[in-house]
Amino acid sequence: MVSVGLLAVGGIFGVYGEKEEQIYILERPAWGEGEKEQSLLIENEEGERQEIKVTVSEKVYSKEEIAVFLEKGERYVRQAFLGENTAVDKIEKNLVLLSKIPELPVEVYWDLGEEMYFDRDGTLKLECIPENGAKTKITAVLICQQERSDVEIQLKLLPPVWTKEEIWRQSVEKVVQEKEESEPEAETVKLPALESEQLTGYYEKESSKRKGGEWFLFSLGAGGLFYAALKKEEKEKQEKRRKQLLAEYPVLVEKLLLFMQAGMSVRNIFLKLSNEMKGQALEGEIKQACQALKNGESEGGVYIRFGNQLGLLPYIRLGGLLSQNLRSGTGELFNFLEREVQESFYERRAQVKQRGEEIGVKLLMPMGILLFLTLGIIIVPAFLQF
Repeated sequence: MVSVGLLAVGGIFGVYGEKEEQIYILERPAWGEGEKEQSLLIENEEGERQEIKVTVSEKVYSKEEIAVFLEKGERYVRQAFLGENTAVDKIEKNLVLLSKIPELPVEVYWDLGEEMYFDRDGTLKLECIPENGAKTKITAVLICQQERSDVEIQLKLLPPVWTKEEIWRQSVEKVVQEKEESEPEAETVKLPALESEQLTGYYEKESSKRKGGEWFLFSLGAGGLFYAALKKEEKEKQEKRRKQLLAEYPVLVEKLLLFMQAGMSVRNIFLKLSNEMKGQALEGEIKQACQALKNGESEGGVYIRFGNQLGLLPYIRLGGLLSQNLRSGTGELFNFLEREVQESFYERRAQVKQRGEEIGVKLLMPMGILLFLTLGIIIVPAFLQF
């Protein structure tokens, strides 16, 4: 009995004891996120509320925290930059040049030295490494707020291990290049023949520029067709949504009238409809209006914006009347909703009739094809008998 009583009391407080919680702190944005503007509601002793806006700047770290971040960042960089390499004195593959330390407010900039053995993304330039290897130095510059820490890393680059095919290709390139440089005044360059069974001849690689005009026209035409298809699809989606909104308008008006007759305010009706209109075309706009009401915006402005966002005359008229209802009372609104419910019945009948006519027109072509097939099945055998 005690357990049941406690559960009942807890349920009552859970259902009826809900109220807005006061806040006492504001979350400060982390470093790098920039300042954030937050809206608050303040309340006086008489229960009146007003909205204020507070700009909260990003977090600023102390020197001790920055020193810890830089130390952790240095340890992370010295390990992570290696990538698939095993040690700093055995660099054979590309480096991983981070721009930011994960989970730390530390940015990283790289100085790859004067020898330029690497691209900006850390790709190793194998052709620049001598046969006996090379030593070089790179520097990781760690920045945390206004503090800076330079991390110098000594590297030993190992020469690449070429395959048999790569060595053969390079030897051919070297001989051809030497032949070209030996006759700078000649109008043509005679390709040398190598004493090698692997080399059977030279062939010019087809240039993509020869078909540049054709590809340009093809790409232009394909892009135009694709753009037209997208515009057509977008137009069809807009038309489909417009029909769905017009079909849902009578349902919305009936619910408004029903709930208002039950004594509910328009504000509470919208909050209730946000749960009942799930999966329908109106769901997004209704939820947006409810969120605006919860944020403390004026009801009149919310209802007018609700109608204008939908962009259809019935909704615009309804939004304006809901806003006017806050000043003039519910009498005129009741009459309007009752008229709309009666007119929506006839509009739905007209929409169903129009939909049936559209379906009938779409069926004309397949029915015509079936008619010709049937005539062919009957007439062709009759002609073949004569």
